[in-house]
Amino acid sequence: MITTSIPLHRLPSVLVMTLLAFLAGAPGVRAQQAGDSPVQIFILAGQSNMLGTGEISPLTTPGTLEYTVANDPDGDYQFLVDGGGSWVVRDDVWIRDQDPSQGGLTAGYGAQTTLIGPELGFGHLMGDLNEKQILIVKAAWGGKSLAVDFRPPSSGGTTGFYYNEILRLVNEATTNLGTYFPDYNGGGFEIAGFGWHQGWNDRIDTTRSAEYEANMANFIRDIRTDLGAPGLPFVIATTGMGGGTSYTVVELAQLEMANTTAYPEFDGNVAVVDARTTYEGLEFWLPVGQSPADQGFHWNRNAKTYVNLGLAMGDAMSLMVPGRCPFRPRASGDPGGVTVSWQNGTDTPTSVRILRNGTEIAAAAPADPPSFLDTTAEPGVLNYELIFTMPGDPCDPLTTTLNGAITGLELTPSPGSFVLTWTNNMAYDAIEVRRDGTLLGSPLSGTATTFTDSSPPTSGQVTYSVAPTNGNSTPATVQINLDLSGQLGIMDLTANGGINPNTGVAWQAGDQYRLAFHTVGSTGTRDARSNDPADYNAYVTAEAAAAGLTGASWKAMVSVNLDGGTTQALSARMNVKDNTGTADLTGGSGVGGAGFPVYAMDGTTCIARNNADIWNGWSNPFDGDSAVRVAPPASSQNVHYSPFLDQFGNQTVTPDNIHGIDVATGAGSNGNHVNALGDTTDDTTISRGNANANSVGRVWNRFTNNTSDTLSYYALSDPLTVVAGTDTTAPTVTSFEDDKAGGPVFVGETVTYTVTFSEPMNAATVGTADFANASATAITVDSVGATADPAVFEVAVTPDAAGTLQLRVAAGATLEDPSGNSLDPGSASPDNTIITVNADTTPPAVNSFVDDAGGGPIFAGDSVTYTVTFSEGMNSATVNPADFGNAASAPITVDSVNPTGDPAVFQVAVTATGPGSLRLRVAPSATLEDPAGNPLDAGAASPDDTIITVEAPPALVGELGILDLTANGAINPNTGNPWQAGDQYRLAFVSRDGVTATSNDPAVYNAFATSQAAAAGLGGNWVALVTVNLDSSMTQAASPKSDPRVQSGTDDQSGGAGIGGAGVPVFAMDGATCIARNNADIWNTWSNPFDGDAVIRIPAGTGAATQNVHYSPFLDQFGGGDSGNVHGANVWTGSNTNGTPVNPLGDTTDEVRANWGSSNANNTSRVWNRFQSDNTASLSVYALSDPLTVMSGGGDYAAWAALYPGADLTDPNADLDGDGLTNNEERIWGLDPEAGASSSPINTPLDPAGGTFIYTRRDPSLSGLTYTVWTSTT
Repeated sequence: MITTSIPLHRLPSVLVMTLLAFLAGAPGVRAQQAGDSPVQIFILAGQSNMLGTGEISPLTTPGTLEYTVANDPDGDYQFLVDGGGSWVVRDDVWIRDQDPSQGGLTAGYGAQTTLIGPELGFGHLMGDLNEKQILIVKAAWGGKSLAVDFRPPSSGGTTGFYYNEILRLVNEATTNLGTYFPDYNGGGFEIAGFGWHQGWNDRIDTTRSAEYEANMANFIRDIRTDLGAPGLPFVIATTGMGGGTSYTVVELAQLEMANTTAYPEFDGNVAVVDARTTYEGLEFWLPVGQSPADQGFHWNRNAKTYVNLGLAMGDAMSLMVPGRCPFRPRASGDPGGVTVSWQNGTDTPTSVRILRNGTEIAAAAPADPPSFLDTTAEPGVLNYELIFTMPGDPCDPLTTTLNGAITGLELTPSPGSFVLTWTNNMAYDAIEVRRDGTLLGSPLSGTATTFTDSSPPTSGQVTYSVAPTNGNSTPATVQINLDLSGQLGIMDLTANGGINPNTGVAWQAGDQYRLAFHTVGSTGTRDARSNDPADYNAYVTAEAAAAGLTGASWKAMVSVNLDGGTTQALSARMNVKDNTGTADLTGGSGVGGAGFPVYAMDGTTCIARNNADIWNGWSNPFDGDSAVRVAPPASSQNVHYSPFLDQFGNQTVTPDNIHGIDVATGAGSNGNHVNALGDTTDDTTISRGNANANSVGRVWNRFTNNTSDTLSYYALSDPLTVVAGTDTTAPTVTSFEDDKAGGPVFVGETVTYTVTFSEPMNAATVGTADFANASATAITVDSVGATADPAVFEVAVTPDAAGTLQLRVAAGATLEDPSGNSLDPGSASPDNTIITVNADTTPPAVNSFVDDAGGGPIFAGDSVTYTVTFSEGMNSATVNPADFGNAASAPITVDSVNPTGDPAVFQVAVTATGPGSLRLRVAPSATLEDPAGNPLDAGAASPDDTIITVEAPPALVGELGILDLTANGAINPNTGNPWQAGDQYRLAFVSRDGVTATSNDPAVYNAFATSQAAAAGLGGNWVALVTVNLDSSMTQAASPKSDPRVQSGTDDQSGGAGIGGAGVPVFAMDGATCIARNNADIWNTWSNPFDGDAVIRIPAGTGAATQNVHYSPFLDQFGGGDSGNVHGANVWTGSNTNGTPVNPLGDTTDEVRANWGSSNANNTSRVWNRFQSDNTASLSVYALSDPLTVMSGGGDYAAWAALYPGADLTDPNADLDGDGLTNNEERIWGLDPEAGASSSPINTPLDPAGGTFIYTRRDPSLSGLTYTVWTSTT
């Protein structure tokens, strides 16, 4: 038997949330079978959180099982691994789950083999306390409700399918014990206990919530009856996910099961673990920064949470189902001494021998009742050992420890006094308080827990100690340094006990922190049109200066689109975390995480401990639920982030404004962009939040505004430094270190220096003007950047001419430390390394051409983008389209040449305008140069070594150019015949970005879908497949509703889902995967008719290889890398699989939640109907195109026609707009085929004197055409 010791006295505290997993069985199950040593069977049932989503790996991610065991200083979780570091596999505890899988208990019996659930902690604890063999029957399934899926017979209506499944699985286990428990000795079995962790699917539904208490009580009674086990012990872990103190109706109903007044039959046989509080020190709710994922409904996938849930449930079960031996030792201080207690097992000891710190204090004390009062204990660390005399086989001794010293000493400064508070852990004769070793007054009573020093010192470092007068305990101490001050003079370093919230110890000189504010007032707003983050940083720095906050650099907390010449989807961005230097989230949001604490402008309110805490809701870590009550008349609302309320005393809105200032962010609460700032070609809206909000996410992302609107901004200082007293020491330069190993370098080659000062510097005083070359050679100081060390900066310089480079602090520089002491630049020696700067005389060369067509083949009319790499950085002004050509036979046009972030790499876009072959080369006449003016020898430059075949275009082409007309045997899946010109089809995708569901206008969602398509380069009109409540002034039941079938024109479902049904086929974005043959097939589970069961297996190695996933045409549709995501994107629908309403989108008077599905799901109906969320959540939508047309002609005509989706351009010789020009002539001249006014290519008439005129044309159409110019004088 494998046994381990679980330190129950150290178990941390738990906050629980549950997605239920349920256990199965069938009628006729026996509760026990006679035998000498029966197997104990424990049933663990519920939703997905009993199923288990705790991540096992990787080792480096906080909250995984590997991380938890590796970062376990107290050894609380070492029972999970053996001496070699492998997961313990128990031979006395076996598990059989619903998959079905079976084996010795170990890690990997969660929802997947890479996950765990509560079974791991539960099984280890029960196995260690019990000498009998144990079998865990796990019956858990995600997304199941007690009201429907597990509905007990006594509740009336249809008994839940999964209720019966619990019975079936238990029956299967009890009749096959030898199969599921290879070490089974034939001793029979007993159904010993039932664990329940469920509630989410009832919790999110008001009707189901209201009946939960009755259903839960009926469930317990009915399970006991159907298992033939009256009084079967039940342990319920509440659905307390999310933390905080607000209980849901379902949680209160679960807690009520332990109310013996209401349910006297449950007295002593039903226990409830309250997952919103602690349990024996066990911790359940762990924030995102300490977890593998931002997935609150799955406990953020935190393995430590799931282990703790199992340990708590096991401990509660052990009190009802004890083993043979004594267990659960405890020691606690009492007025009469120290009480040592334990729980007796089924065999009651005859006596107990007790040792304290190795000395016997009782030789044979009574063991029943199970407690002993130690009246002679003195304060200190007390280690107790309990050795029992048993009537039969002996039992192992128990140990427990009590720290009898004073603990938890805290200091709170107040005007003219310091207040000390502490915790007494046992009775004391008296208590002494000392300051710097000197006794303050007479000893206090032995029960005192507070002391006020009414005459505290005003300077220096002060140490207070508190200790009992008797015993040998270590005094509790606390220090405060009264000489410390914060840069800018705002920080109150005595607040919050004088503790640095990110180190957990007293502030020290050199510690760093940040300040934050939001801009206010008539001048404190600006628009969001700029694509340059520096504009916003300069703005908030100016606002800080206007408020008297000079001497520091400030950054705007915004995400910004950097390229106004492209779409938002394609634009490069400056992420808010990168802009503010808060991207390092290692260590999580608790004490010790990367970064520095952030304070509001009162200098006492800590908004965030560190970087991860900023991006974990921007909360106040000194307030339990991150909410501060707003004063009347808004006292009915909890308002988050109120540190920003009236911060400068001049807020233009009243301090009781619930939502406070509107703040431009362009980001969500996790720091990821959401409608970033800066105009783009397709979007001029931004995300904005509120400085105070009654929903955590809304401080960053509440609504959208136009970029032209003027809003406030969050401003975050660069790190500021704590300094000691009166610092009068001038800083010095310690060293310069270049990144070129002393050179030499070429003219124009950037050199980055690491410049180290003797102490932290005020970063606002360290700029490019403060550095120069000690030699006469001209240089440009490109940038100066702060590092994580406030004494170290990186200085980038570029030599402009040949000579030498020796960096120094420039004469006249005004560099200062945080105390304002200036560095004397005259005394600062230059770098002791002199770098030689040589003129560059080496001509550049072409290193490689790499095409994005995979070497072809391609069709005439297709474009290919080459990545061209040179041997060195080039002068981009000399690299142009005329510098490239084709070394093979196909006619081409070079459309564009664009630089990249690497000056040696360019992207060259070419279009093959006719068949042949394509082999890009540098044109012989090219004049390409490097920055030193050295020309590339174009004649000697070899062409691309890859030759791409250019084929004649296909006879048919689909509008928008995505449909692969050769896939699936080139058959139209709704006609059963080969594709023909004029056939129609649709495309569908899941939007990459999300939209809130508050609007009652279907056009809003359609416009969003169309904008998402445009961002991906897809023209045309698109419909969001959502059902919408149309009237917000009515209840949801009464409101008229839009119908997605009518909105999308897919309501005619005559002919059914097979070949020939009404409508046209729908394809995914790969152009080959048909999702539906026709309208009826769309609303018949949205499947893939070319896959027999509408299921595609996720590839092995993705972590989800064991699951069948439906609707996988949506997997990784835009190359986003989601191929391993079992449930894909969460998608607003407001409807069921047949298009009928289920909690539609759009707020109503009684409902602000909407239905959503998963774009990939292992249950057919879930693609449309999985869960509900608040309408303020930002989720994806299914987007369906208007019907698109298959056209003939191929080549450029088809490419041109695809530019006009919806226009009937199938016949090149027709005249769509009736202006006298054929459709083909409109193409040649580059005209609009839908506008009759666009009938002439000449837009500037003939200039008789110059003989010139200007006309339009479509360049790709020119191949093979002859142009003749005629003039006339009449």
